[in-house]
Amino acid sequence: MDKEPNEKIADFVTYFNFLSFTPTLLIGPIERYGRFKSTQDIGYTSINIENFLIGWDALVKGIVFKYIIAELIDRYWLNIFSESSKEILHMANNMYAYYFYLFFDFAGYSFMALGIGKMMGIKVPINFTNPFVAVNPQDFWRRFHISLGEWLKDYFFTPLYMFLSRRKKLKKYPVTRQNIALIFTFLLMGCWNGFKVNYILSGFLFGLFSAVHNSYIIKCKKKGKDVFFGNMKPVYIKIISIFIMFNIVAFSLYIFSGRCPL
Repeated sequence: MDKEPNEKIADFVTYFNFLSFTPTLLIGPIERYGRFKSTQDIGYTSINIENFLIGWDALVKGIVFKYIIAELIDRYWLNIFSESSKEILHMANNMYAYYFYLFFDFAGYSFMALGIGKMMGIKVPINFTNPFVAVNPQDFWRRFHISLGEWLKDYFFTPLYMFLSRRKKLKKYPVTRQNIALIFTFLLMGCWNGFKVNYILSGFLFGLFSAVHNSYIIKCKKKGKDVFFGNMKPVYIKIISIFIMFNIVAFSLYIFSGRCPL
């Protein structure tokens, strides 16, 4: 919980409002107390026509995402083939369909929460910013379920990395420390959804991809060049990176869904 300067304990009424705030209570962005309090302290000054219209736009966008696009994907794409089918084309269809379904379903809830909050004078954080064009794992988590990524970074990854940094045996291995912290952070993310094999395995995959990318970036810095793409034109690098990232995310979320028959 974020603490305000010179404040030993949270104000009871504000904390109750924070815990019971409907738009972020059950699903959507993960709110922080300090951020919530700062917007609540502004009071009625933030309830105006401009913010109402901004909130209305976000609410409508969320409704379209959740109740139209996600619903159409669920009815006419996601369930074309049986979940138990092991044919490659059927599995590929289910994998990509689930990625799009999950995004529009979850982002829809998040935009509705943002919109309702805005109309009530409460600033709810943006949770999705077009994850389909992410070029690497770090970029992806700056676009997909942003609030969860930030929460895990602040309350788990950073403390774990600092703990590992104090271990004498790991002093000489900063990359190893980072990668261990990354993998365990994403394992926690998997467990966040439940203690099931598909959740834990998908979390491990996301952690593994992040650790590989982290090692790649550090190696590029040491070599002073891109050790994978070489001198390829930036536009081609971006296209290939988006393609790779899109597919590994789709695969990881397919595992997460529990729909993979393998």
